[in-house]
Amino acid sequence: MAPTNDHDLLIAMNTKLDVMLTSVSDHEVRMRRLERWFWVAAGMAAASGAGVSALVSTIVGGGS
Repeated sequence: MAPTNDHDLLIAMNTKLDVMLTSVSDHEVRMRRLERWFWVAAGMAAASGAGVSALVSTIVGGGS
């Protein structure tokens, strides 16, 4: 049902704004989690790369 007067319109807008603000807050939490996991994965990739490099260097004979 569409709002028929200014009061009803303001109530509808306020309700939609509350929902949107909750959604934005949830979005920020989700983005923080994703960013944290991104940096964990980047650190693991760097450590793995260093380990593989050292292993290959040792196998090839350049690790002395």
